[in-house]
Order: sequence, then structure tokens, then C-alpha cells
Amino acid sequence: MEGRASSPVQAERSSADASGHPDSGALLAASHLSDGRPVERAPAAPIDSTWKDPVWSGWDVLRLIFLTIVALFVGVFTVLLIARWRVYPHTGLGEIARVPLVAVAGQSVAYLLILAYMYVLVTRERRRPDFLAAIHWNWPSHIALYVLAGFVLSLAMQGLAYRNCRSTTSSARPPKPGPSASSA
Repeated sequence: MEGRASSPVQAERSSADASGHPDSGALLAASHLSDGRPVERAPAAPIDSTWKDPVWSGWDVLRLIFLTIVALFVGVFTVLLIARWRVYPHTGLGEIARVPLVAVAGQSVAYLLILAYMYVLVTRERRRPDFLAAIHWNWPSHIALYVLAGFVLSLAMQGLAYRNCRSTTSSARPPKPGPSASSA
């Protein structure tokens, strides 16, 4: 094989020689045991060249869009009926649909269904065993910070909703009857 190193150690040695950095010797020494033998490295997992990237096609995206719309209708309507049956038995469907928790619960059901379908699409139809690697998912480095930011955002939104609710109910009340200037 012309131009290719036959082992990872030889590849490191040739790259260290070519780099000319003073630290390249330390890098090379770190790849050897104390008695001078090279460290054996496990070969990388074979890559299936038949896998395409991205995992889905344009038709799959259109199918996901259509299924998302259907799942939103089904999820929200299902949660609406369950809320009517279990929580608000004497309330009309229109009023129940205006309850934010019911709408968010329905959307959550729909998104979980779509996530499940995406998992089946990637792992079963496209035969990619690692779902997160196939969709190039990277967890954030400081996940607790994002959870805290989401919690603070939800509290801020609740505060704004409460403030807005109070201001609309106080302006909708008729003025209290009192002594008028004409009766004095």
C-alpha cells in the first residue's frame, strides 16, 4: 500500500515526523508501553457503505409532515374526549379545548407518537441500529442549565399569563355604582 501506514502506531509516527512539533515525541511516547512496545488499539467498527446520510428521503419527510398533522388532530381530540369524560363531565368541548393543559397534553401525545414513528423509520425501515447516531443527536454539555432555563421560562410565562388574566378581568367588570355628580 503506497502512502498508507500499516498500523495506527506507524501512522502516528509518520504524522509526528511530518508535523515537526516539539510535543510530537511526547504524543508518540504516550502511545507506547513503558517497555517500548506499541499500545494495541482496537480496530474501529466497520462502516457499512450502503448506509446513506441523511437516513430519510424527501418522501419520508413529507410522510412525517402528514403524520404529524394527523397525530396532532388525533392526539388533541383524544385528550379532549378523555378530559371531558374524566375531569370536566359537565363542560362543553369548546370550553375544554380552551384549557391550555388539555391542548399541551394532546400535543405531547402527538409528538410522542411521531417520535415513535421516527424511531421505527430509522431502526426498522432503514436498518440503522443506533437511532441517536443516525439522526446525529448531540446532548448539550450542560443539560442542567437547559433544564433550569426551561423551568425559569415556564415560571415567567405563568407570571405573564396570571398578570394578563388579572388585567382583563378587572377591565371587564362594570364600574361600581356610586354617588353621581348630578344627584348632588
